[in-house]
Amino acid sequence: MKKPNNVSVIGGGSWATALVKILSNNCRVNWWLRNKSNVDFILKNKHNPSYLTDVTINTDKVNVTDNLIEALKKSDIIILAVPSAFLKDSLKEISKEKLAGKKYFLP
Repeated sequence: MKKPNNVSVIGGGSWATALVKILSNNCRVNWWLRNKSNVDFILKNKHNPSYLTDVTINTDKVNVTDNLIEALKKSDIIILAVPSAFLKDSLKEISKEKLAGKKYFLP
């Protein structure tokens, strides 16, 4: 099976952080977080300020962004790692057209 070139992880919690760390060993990851200050912190300090703070993120392989559409456009596979209570609000700007041809998963 061919490895995907780009994977998006949607969410900024501990589950998302762990997935980003593991996936970045084998492919390019687009990581969406809703909080711009967390994005800036990760880009500067190479770790999530709130979850799994001892896990180092390789920002050469991980595109950290607060722009959901940008993260989706660049990926073949989308992993939704957002708590179910916040899923609807997190995905409100995504239309079915933006997901056309993509594989997506709810872990």
